Amino acid sequence: MSVLIALAALGLLMLAAYRGYSVILFAPIAALGAVLLTEPSAVGPAFTGLFMEKKWSVL
Repeated sequence: MSVLIALAALGLLMLAAYRGYSVILFAPIAALGAVLLTEPSAVGPAFTGLFMEKKWSVL
């Protein structure tokens, strides 16, 4: 089911781009809709959490 939701979000993004709307504005909206449909409790952490945390290690 989550694959279909991801494809629907991608379709919404493609439709917005086809109609001439800014993809930069519609990408977070499409992602918000996909997260809201798959796991509504993860909407807050998905948009406010860190995407990649820094790891301080010496090579």
